[in-house]
Amino acid sequence: MEFFIQIYNCDEKRFRVFINSSNSILFKKFNEVSRNPKTVNKFTLVIESVKLGISNRKQFNWEGKCEYGDIYAIKVDSHRFYSVFLNIEGYRNLYLCRYGRKQSNKNDKTLNSIISSINKIEIQKFFKDE
Repeated sequence: MEFFIQIYNCDEKRFRVFINSSNSILFKKFNEVSRNPKTVNKFTLVIESVKLGISNRKQFNWEGKCEYGDIYAIKVDSHRFYSVFLNIEGYRNLYLCRYGRKQSNKNDKTLNSIISSINKIEIQKFFKDE
């Protein structure tokens, strides 16, 4: 079972961000990024640009599609936060699901397996109020 925590909400733009607290690697790396003011600023800029619809591929790259929505990578330096982008009840919801780190072209296979693991998440957990 995957448990998502809402970390950002903007009612004006109808945009929300959730993080998968069940994934220890993702949560650990998110905390690591949040301890450094430089990377916090970069992450915040990416989220704000996605909210406003002005993001570019260097920040927010489409990685694939699953049955629930499109999979995107939020890029902050060498960190990659893989997320699912869904429209629910008029809100654009971004679910940070997995973490990967781009180190070289040699780890593309590992990143592909991380992206494909997003399909295994029980999506109904996104919608349940528990």
